[in-house]
Amino acid sequence: MTSAIATDSHRHKRTTLMAYGIPALPLAALLLPVYIYLPSYYADDLGLGLAVVGLVRLVSGLFDVFTDPLVGMMSDRSKNRFGRRKIFVVLGAPVTMLGTWMLLVPSGSPGFIYMMMWSCVMYLGWTMMYLPLSAMSTELTHGYHERSRLAAYREGMSALGTLLILALVSYISISEGEQDVARAVWAIAIFVCCGLPLSILLFMWRVPDPQLTKKERKRIGFYKGIKILKKNKPFTKLIFNYSLNSFANGLPAILIIMFVENVVGNEEAVGPYLFAYFLCGLVFLPFWIKLSNKITKHKAWCISMGWACLVFLAVPFVGEGDTTLFMAICILSGMAVGADLALPSSMQADVVDIDLAETGERRAGLYFAMWSMMTKLSLALAAGISLPVLDYMGWPEENAFAIVILYALVPITVKLIVIFNMWRYPLDRAALSAIQLRKEQLAS
Repeated sequence: MTSAIATDSHRHKRTTLMAYGIPALPLAALLLPVYIYLPSYYADDLGLGLAVVGLVRLVSGLFDVFTDPLVGMMSDRSKNRFGRRKIFVVLGAPVTMLGTWMLLVPSGSPGFIYMMMWSCVMYLGWTMMYLPLSAMSTELTHGYHERSRLAAYREGMSALGTLLILALVSYISISEGEQDVARAVWAIAIFVCCGLPLSILLFMWRVPDPQLTKKERKRIGFYKGIKILKKNKPFTKLIFNYSLNSFANGLPAILIIMFVENVVGNEEAVGPYLFAYFLCGLVFLPFWIKLSNKITKHKAWCISMGWACLVFLAVPFVGEGDTTLFMAICILSGMAVGADLALPSSMQADVVDIDLAETGERRAGLYFAMWSMMTKLSLALAAGISLPVLDYMGWPEENAFAIVILYALVPITVKLIVIFNMWRYPLDRAALSAIQLRKEQLAS
């Protein structure tokens, strides 16, 4: 590694960064209905019920326990003229499109098996695309801050995709005069299935896919590799706390439609609330990147979580008709979402260098597979726990405050635990440079 790369002087062109991040735009548009609109759509409009939908989300999350490591290891060891990672992004697109269409535009009367099967197909395609895309961030640059730029463009495109979909859903609501969830998810399916091929073409054209050097083609056994992974303390600390934070973020994401409908009493405003939230996330994303350059990534992330906790303390005071107060909560908490999206992902790219120094093998795919697996499992647990709990407690007819506890108070508690654990995270720029130097010395 040259000193130029280690000191972040190797900076990619903006066109390359945009092309790298562009596939995340339609993929983010897909995640919005899966985590926000789909539970309500299948539970209420299609009549499956909250408990069944929660179980489907949990089972499909467990499915990723098997597919994520498999895709990660295959992309690590792939070798073809299209590039190690790129080929998986291309092959994952039609799988994602098929699962998306069948899940969002169901025919007949879909039941538990139907929703579970197509959820698994959609998740598999998403994994085939997003996991190698994320792993590329460790190989396109070795710079501590440049990795934050890569993550920022990728997650910024995710936020932009979410905003476009929210604008589309809001337009449908205005034109129809009511919240038509079925028509909204149909429009999202069209957007995803048209956007994915176009984004893949730009990605393949402009983004390089670094090949392995001879020294990096070293192979270690699976079980030995897992033991080394477990000994990577910055990685285990980061993934544990990020999983907790994902669980905390998943609760309000899953419950927001129900909260707005039953507490605020204005279901038609869900689109504008979410639009304001993600717009603020996109606007403030550069701020968090600049702050992380000054005080380290982990401290900037902790500050953003602290801010979100402070804002969410106002949620218990929201009552029927408090549309302005809830909009203020969405705007202020949205200021922190950019940090939540970009900084932990950039930190994950850094911990892969510890493994490379230890093993001599580039295993970013496996590391990001574990990251993706735990993230989706945390979100599945959020649905698998919160929805059956509300159903068991007889909400909304009984125990009206239950949704406030799950929507705000539980996430605040979990995020405070994460802040306490991560404030003294050991891997900063100086530590990363020392690890990369040791790797170069061992390789020479």
